[in-house]
Amino acid sequence: PANQSLRAVWVRLFGGEPGIAYPVSAVMVAVLATYACHRLVSAGEDLAAVTVLAAGSLLISPISWTHHWVWVAPALVVLACRGQRACIVVVCLLMFLPPMWAVTSDPLRLSLPEQVLTSTYVLVGAAYLVWMTWMVQLRAPATPSLRSSADTHLTGASRR
Repeated sequence: PANQSLRAVWVRLFGGEPGIAYPVSAVMVAVLATYACHRLVSAGEDLAAVTVLAAGSLLISPISWTHHWVWVAPALVVLACRGQRACIVVVCLLMFLPPMWAVTSDPLRLSLPEQVLTSTYVLVGAAYLVWMTWMVQLRAPATPSLRSSADTHLTGASRR
């Protein structure tokens, strides 16, 4: 269960090679991540854009070991700037007390609940990617803007 990528999820679900499911889901993730990233960069939310690309990359990569998911730290900053306290608590619990290690069964013969447990990071990453895409579609800006806060701090000027 240490491999937390889309391909690993499909391999565990199918009990072997994922066939067309992996490339199709990878293309879907790439499209979502690219769209969200473009909209976030256009809105001046560079940190959010980087975290969306990181989530997409981790999902698409054929192998994403659990320690590759350190990108959750900047995503937590993005969630904090958007006032998502409950999400932060849930993500911290799932990422830092990962339930995937509780599953000791053969990875190619898991029950549905075990599949969910062994795919925790993938589910969190996919949820983050979908949520951020939804947010940019609604054009809900972060409060405060990450870029304007950094610019104000670095230049000493305030934007009014």
